[in-house]
Amino acid sequence: MKKIFIALPLLFLVLILAFSAPQKSMVGKWVIHYGQGQNINLDFRKDGTVSVAIPAEQFTVTGKYKLKDDILYLSDSTCGSNYWGKYKESFITDDSVYSTMVEDSCMPRKSAVDKATFIRVKM
Repeated sequence: MKKIFIALPLLFLVLILAFSAPQKSMVGKWVIHYGQGQNINLDFRKDGTVSVAIPAEQFTVTGKYKLKDDILYLSDSTCGSNYWGKYKESFITDDSVYSTMVEDSCMPRKSAVDKATFIRVKM
């Protein structure tokens, strides 16, 4: 009887862990495709920094990011390193994410990230 009382909670814990969703990650290289061949390239690094390049404009901006509960917090040198925007990230797959603005009054960042689909670049 004691074995059942020990085994039952252990089995319950294994089942919970087996069916819990893995943590989503933005770490890696991503691209946002816009019409007429325009792209934005994003590099989210493990250390919480991000680099964003707009090749058509020969423009690169750096900043910081955090992902918590599918909310992406972004700050960058264009809008001010202490000014964070918030975006809801809906993972379509592990390699594609749809981004919707929650709160951000920085127009350059908002126009690039709001209602954009990020596609992970396979290496």
